[in-house]
Amino acid sequence: MHILIIYDGKPGHLSPSLGLYQLLSRHSKGKYSYEITTSKPVLKALNKPIRLLTRHLARNAHKFIMLFHRNPSFKRKPDLIISFGGNSVAANVALTQKTQCMNIAIGNIYSFRKTDFSLTLSTKEDIKKSRQYLPFSRIDVNLCKALGDNLKKKHHKPFYTLLIGGNGSGYKYTRKDYIDLIEELKKIAIYQNISWLISTSRRTPKYVAELIESNMPFDTCFNLLDYEAPNASLEEILGASEAVFITEDSSSMISEALALSKPIYTLVPQENNIYGAHKTLIEKLYSETYIKRMEIFELAKTFNDSLSKDFNLDYGYHSKARYDEIISALDISSNGR
Repeated sequence: MHILIIYDGKPGHLSPSLGLYQLLSRHSKGKYSYEITTSKPVLKALNKPIRLLTRHLARNAHKFIMLFHRNPSFKRKPDLIISFGGNSVAANVALTQKTQCMNIAIGNIYSFRKTDFSLTLSTKEDIKKSRQYLPFSRIDVNLCKALGDNLKKKHHKPFYTLLIGGNGSGYKYTRKDYIDLIEELKKIAIYQNISWLISTSRRTPKYVAELIESNMPFDTCFNLLDYEAPNASLEEILGASEAVFITEDSSSMISEALALSKPIYTLVPQENNIYGAHKTLIEKLYSETYIKRMEIFELAKTFNDSLSKDFNLDYGYHSKARYDEIISALDISSNGR
């Protein structure tokens, strides 16, 4: 099965679609392939009228989209189209009408009907009502394990991994939060006799990496990844870790860690006003013990006092159940046909 992923170019909007591809290819007996096309309205103000008109233009919608969208092209006729986000949902419908293939929309479908899609996933209502809902993870678990096993051979201590985000989703991190975090990381490294593997992200202030480099000795921080570096491998540091710590602002980083079925600790700054779908997701993951939430300023004390193996690590089981649900809804076999 060949999948066309429509990406609107916004950071974080590619992960859910790639995560769905990983889910389908991981559990299928057949062969899956994909390509990515970038498409969004030339002006954001055109988004709503484009969505409304696309609904009513039927087979001619593709020609209309070409006038006002950055051209969504593809090299091979898709069997399935996937998109995430409001900027790409009209292109999803238009290309589906042109190619007469199946399509899936992840997230809000705005003014479109559910019947415009073969399947819709991950709406706010689905998160609230479905115990089966977990975010898709784009991580290749087998690749993580292989890279992680190789990294562990290079050091004499176990690893914990930290993924650092930044302001967003109702969270605000001050310079003091990051300084406190570094001090707490050093305490945990000493108390647990581990070394840290740390990665920044696009939202992380530049000074944070400088603080880590100047305040964490090699034996406490074995590897610091700059997310922009061409050789940065998130798969490697996730695969090598015994536990994963993530600033709670990033649902995409949390979803990537979930697939590894490892203990996940999410870190909360003092200033936070979590809201919307992100709030619903975090509360669900916490209530079902997929994550443990910890405040940054007392991370070491809380972690060392309450270190527990009581985590829900059944992502693999959940992933297979979600796969079965999706191929049943699409009416295709496990061979991808």
